[in-house]
Amino acid sequence: MDEEIKNKLDDVLHEMGYIIFENGSGDDINLQDYITDSIQFVDFIVRVEEKFGIMLADEFLDYTAISSMCGFAEMLEEFLEAE
Repeated sequence: MDEEIKNKLDDVLHEMGYIIFENGSGDDINLQDYITDSIQFVDFIVRVEEKFGIMLADEFLDYTAISSMCGFAEMLEEFLEAE
């Protein structure tokens, strides 16, 4: 996974008021622990689009797509490479 993408996603979460403590072991986090409702989800998606200067595809508009930070970052990386 591209560290720049993960860092930008961390920035988005920080902008939303979430502080994610990393223990340095590379552990994944469950984004649904932080983004718990549809309003937060839409806010997250809009902020990701703004941070990356993109318009995300429909598969990103599924709440289950954000269950894993690493999984979401990998999906985003594939999307960015395809553009």
